[in-house]
Amino acid sequence: MQSDLTLLDLPLKRSGAIIASALGEFTAPSQQEIAILRPGGIVELLRIEKIAAETDEEDDDEEEEEEITKLRLVNRTETNSVLRSLEAIRLSGGKRDVLAVGADGGHLTVLDFEPCAHGKPAEVLHCPAFGHTGCRRGTPGQYLAADPKGRAVMISAVEKRKFVYVLNRDAGGRPTIAS
Repeated sequence: MQSDLTLLDLPLKRSGAIIASALGEFTAPSQQEIAILRPGGIVELLRIEKIAAETDEEDDDEEEEEEITKLRLVNRTETNSVLRSLEAIRLSGGKRDVLAVGADGGHLTVLDFEPCAHGKPAEVLHCPAFGHTGCRRGTPGQYLAADPKGRAVMISAVEKRKFVYVLNRDAGGRPTIAS
């Protein structure tokens, strides 16, 4: 007899802590957005929006309008991993940023949030694995650094292991990554 019983583990309340954050233009040029990592393997993309505040007084002397700055959730992606680091990268010749995320097991994932502007999930451009042992001192993923001009990204462990990837574009304009 076969059982159809499955177990599902969901938290009752979302985590409020932030592990790491990065500022960039992920969905469209000139749209300031913040990408954040939360415990439990959650990547959130928040857009910074300025809204004109309504005032009760109608003074002709005041020409300045007050603005309220708000954060609006654009995308929320839950993963089944432990996310450890992130970095915003602008590839050469690009007008938008992509997000590099370091995870347990030494995964370096490069995410493109352009589809999120159209209601689709983020696209994974690259996701190599260096080890499958989880968060250890020798497994890369703890530290992530990117060249300011978007030419390379390095992922490293607490001890010894470091990997450098060169970022380019192919003939079709799609990002490519080579070690």
